[in-house]
Amino acid sequence: MLRVLLAIGILLAVAFLALEIRGWRAGTKTVTPKQKALRVAATFLMITVMVMVLVGDRWVAAYSPFGALAYWIVCLGLTIGLLLLALLDLREIGLGYGEEKKKILHRLAKRTEEDTDDE
Repeated sequence: MLRVLLAIGILLAVAFLALEIRGWRAGTKTVTPKQKALRVAATFLMITVMVMVLVGDRWVAAYSPFGALAYWIVCLGLTIGLLLLALLDLREIGLGYGEEKKKILHRLAKRTEEDTDDE
């Protein structure tokens, strides 16, 4: 059952990345180049972790306990790296929101000033 869920997860991650790239090319997504890089890196890291869990279930059993421990520590480290990438992406979203808010307020002030000058 775990293998099926991980395989579905891998397919969903690839589909998500394909939809993101399609949106970037069509211009429907307003993301920074840094966000694009973070999202691509996070997707590949997520796929790597899922493949490691998928393969590690049987493959690691053939190694010594220390080899197995090292394998799962690397998997844990990649998972923590994935969480850090998600936090960096959230930070970029917040920064982008702040920039857009400033632009909107600036345009609003400019229109208000123009309306005041017309009277």
